[in-house]
Order: sequence, then structure tokens, then C-alpha cells
Amino acid sequence: MIVSLDTRYQSHLLFAPIAHTSGGLLGMEVIAHFTSLNAQVRFPTEFIIPRINSEERLMLFYEKISLLEKWREAFIKNSLFAVVNIDHKIASAILSSPTLRARLAQLPFLELGINENFPELNKGKENKTMFSLSRYFPLMLSNFGAGAATGRAIFDGLFRRVALDKTFVQKRRAGGMFEPFMYAIANQVGPSCQTLILPGVDNEETLDEARRLGFSGAQGALWPAMDGETLVLTLAMAQ
Repeated sequence: MIVSLDTRYQSHLLFAPIAHTSGGLLGMEVIAHFTSLNAQVRFPTEFIIPRINSEERLMLFYEKISLLEKWREAFIKNSLFAVVNIDHKIASAILSSPTLRARLAQLPFLELGINENFPELNKGKENKTMFSLSRYFPLMLSNFGAGAATGRAIFDGLFRRVALDKTFVQKRRAGGMFEPFMYAIANQVGPSCQTLILPGVDNEETLDEARRLGFSGAQGALWPAMDGETLVLTLAMAQ
């Protein structure tokens, strides 16, 4: 997809691994990087996404689904889940289109990622859009701790997986008392979801830390993002 802002950007989709802290891969998050067509400079998703409109976000969602359709068998064969982040407009498009839901249902490993800024997230199960969506597809809260929501939706059992916000984790680590604070979160949130994910796991030391604190999932530089061909090769080498 080409996005036109102050300059034109081409999207490049990659798989960002989500690993089990005890070893092996749990799943992949489908992420987008954007490259300037003029200078061939790469920009991360968080720089571009806030600046594109709803229609372009929906187009990017369809691109991600097409990518998962291409690599469908690899995910099924290796029992991996795939997370695609959505916003309220994409959620509404899914709920209003039986055809789209049927297409997504052909990806049994698909999970939908929601951020804390999702409208009325604090209503939990009383949020009709989110509750309806959770009845069709597993949900993941992608940035718990970002500061835009309470934990009600988590404790209502709406999310199969919960990932902490990376900036939140970085601030807590810099502020001291990191381990007791993270341990408390793991004890409180862990029982309400299947997988609690710690971001920023960039070396073996922080992986040991995540395991010790009670996190079952991890993301970070230990598992670089990869394209589909590299994913298949990585999975084959692990067998």
C-alpha cells in the first residue's frame, strides 16, 4: 500500500515473533514498516499510522489479512497464532460484514489486537462492539499500561492475551522497583488471560527476568521481525 502524506510511503509487512518464555514461538504479530519512496528511509508503524485516515487503515488491514492467507498453512502446521491490530472502524467493518467475517474465519489462528484507546474500553462486557467481536474472534489487548484504560475489560475475560505497553515497561524499569511492580501485575492480570506478554525482552537476562516474574510470553530484539520466507525457514530449522 502507498500512503501519501508530506511524502509518499510504501508499506512493508513483517511478522514480529511472540515467544514463550520457556522456549519456542507462540505466535506472530503482523506489523508494518513504511519506506519513503523518495529517500528510501524506513519509518516504524507508530510514526505513520496516526497520520493516515480510516480508509487507509482499513486497506492496511486487508493487506495484512492477505499476507496471512498466503502463509496460512505455516501457521496451522506449527500451531502459531497471528495478531492483527485493529481500531474501532475496522471492528465495525468486521461486525457489519458477514462476508468479511467468513473470510477471516478461514484463518483459525487469527486474533485481533485492540489498544487501550479503543472507544469505551472501560465498559468491559458492556461495550457492545468489543463484546460482539470477542464472540467471533479471540482478542488481545496490545498495550496494557499505556494509561488510557482501566483493567475492567481484562477482568471481564474479554482478552485471550494481554501485552504490556512497551513505553510503560521502559518507564517502570527506569523508575526503580521494577521487579516487584511487574510481579504484582503478573499476579493480578495473569489469571484473567491465557498469555501475559512482556515487551522489550532484548537479551537472555531480560528473558530470565520475564520468566522469573511470571510472564508467559515475550517480545523484543531477541526475536527480530521477519518476512514470510524467513518465517518458514525458521520454523523448518526448529523442527
